[in-house]
Amino acid sequence: MRSYSGEKSVLSEADRFFLDLEDIADDLPKRLEAWQFRNHFYEMVSLIRPDIETVVRAVDELLASDQLHKLLSIILAIGNHLNGAKKVQGFKISSLEKLKDLKATTAGGTAAGGKNLLEYLVQFVAERDDLKELLHFSKSLQAVPMASRIDPDKLQKDLNTLGIGLEQTAKYSNIKQIGEYDQFEDKVTEFLEDGNYTYKKLLESKEEMVQKVRQLAEFFGEDPAKLVDSYAQFFIDISKFIDAFNKVRDHVLIVLARKEKNDRKFAEMKKQEAKSLAKLKADHRKSRRESINVKEMEAGLRTGALFKLRKAISDHDKNG
Repeated sequence: MRSYSGEKSVLSEADRFFLDLEDIADDLPKRLEAWQFRNHFYEMVSLIRPDIETVVRAVDELLASDQLHKLLSIILAIGNHLNGAKKVQGFKISSLEKLKDLKATTAGGTAAGGKNLLEYLVQFVAERDDLKELLHFSKSLQAVPMASRIDPDKLQKDLNTLGIGLEQTAKYSNIKQIGEYDQFEDKVTEFLEDGNYTYKKLLESKEEMVQKVRQLAEFFGEDPAKLVDSYAQFFIDISKFIDAFNKVRDHVLIVLARKEKNDRKFAEMKKQEAKSLAKLKADHRKSRRESINVKEMEAGLRTGALFKLRKAISDHDKNG
């Protein structure tokens, strides 16, 4: 086909198609690059969008979790109580990981049952009826562990890749069209219209996510500028605290359930002891009454009073 210089109209449809392919040989790498990007674009979008949505959902959960907020205030109160005069107004979320490494001792040096601060916290909450609901605070933070696995740098890199790819594909859309079979320009133009719209929406979602992260930083007393770039670490710190708290909680609940079971057994045992003692006393009183009656009968036999009583009863019945 390379050497053919005649009229295309006399060629078969298949031959005309291969002749057109010869004409686009120089632009073929660009065409293939544009087509490859088009084919992978929506796959990348399907990976980026859920990550953005997960971060937004995780932030919303953290801002709305009254149970988490109350638990953090208890941690602060316990810390200030154990520190004595050294009061603090707050603490960094990253400090939560240290709870399991610090012994719960009062300002006077008295150990709180040999427990670390995390164990002390969980038991304190578990033993208060008005706080027990906090034991399951993690149920309201389902998106946080998922958000902790998102890499902010990779997310931004993927977004940049989409933007650069769209710009490059737009340049390739003006490649010279060859023959009646060449639909490259039409297909690429159609893709760019939808692709640019999709990319714009992704950027808007990313900006919404950034604003949410800033709200999160302000709420928890973190640096907004730093948290925007490292929000994953914040979610990691919360997730580690959730895992550690739940592990201690499960152990404490087992211990408390065992103690409650033993307390019920002890109470039942004391109840049975009380019933047995009451029966013994009743039997003793009955035995004493029977013993007194026997002695009275013996005395009546000795004095004859018993026979006189029987004769008086018999005479009474006859006169009846």
